[in-house]
Amino acid sequence: MLTFPPERHLQFELDAFGSPRELGPGLAAACERVVEEVLRPLAGGGPPATSIGWELADGTSKGDRWDEQRFRSTLEALREGELLSLTVGGNPVGPPQGGLVVSLLGRVFEGASQHLWVFAPESVLPVASPSVQRRWVEVACAAASVTRAATGWITRDCVGFHQSPYESGTGASVKDSVQQAREKLRGYYWGNFLSAGHIVALGGKARIEREAPCAVVVDLSTPAHELLYLQLTEQVDHYGDDDLRRLRDYLRLLLQPPSEKAFELIGPQPRLVK
Repeated sequence: MLTFPPERHLQFELDAFGSPRELGPGLAAACERVVEEVLRPLAGGGPPATSIGWELADGTSKGDRWDEQRFRSTLEALREGELLSLTVGGNPVGPPQGGLVVSLLGRVFEGASQHLWVFAPESVLPVASPSVQRRWVEVACAAASVTRAATGWITRDCVGFHQSPYESGTGASVKDSVQQAREKLRGYYWGNFLSAGHIVALGGKARIEREAPCAVVVDLSTPAHELLYLQLTEQVDHYGDDDLRRLRDYLRLLLQPPSEKAFELIGPQPRLVK
């Protein structure tokens, strides 16, 4: 059985492929923007976080109270490819005001993508605010572009450890998902990032723009990387099960199959449809 935190979080996650040195500049740029444009506004004039932790390339883990200078030096180490992980968040013994996690899963699952995860609990975030939602989408899209993300999502849902809500709810293999992120999606959500392999599987950009059951389709492609952003509706909670089911059916061939040995979940259930 798996137990989830009692509240849902507005969150986005991005998966990208590359070594720490290759991904470092993009991850550092994305992290800096998350802290300045997402976490700092949540803090209401105070520090954007209470703690910062990091893991060096030799496997040594360290942590400290939030300090602006420490954050800048740690960010520089991430930029130079010297870190395996970086965590910025709230008090570890109390409810966090929000946070970001950079975890280089390639060292956990051979050949796997690396991920950037950003979250904020509803207790501190006015989810209904269109301006907050726009800021999250803008930051996530910019981060997906600069990290050349293979896939990713934006949702308001339960939080799992290394698992997407879809993987948590269906028992789909996390290892397979993170290894195959260039060909498969890790679920179907309010916001979805598709790269070249997904785009080809769905018939190309023009066809996706015509047929995707989404209110928003944005081309984030650069000469070096194809990337589309699909958003189900204008606002994160303004959709029903039928809307989500149509999206699930449209993306079905890109989803990992559910496991027959899925865990029974205790607490809030990930938002999935039958």
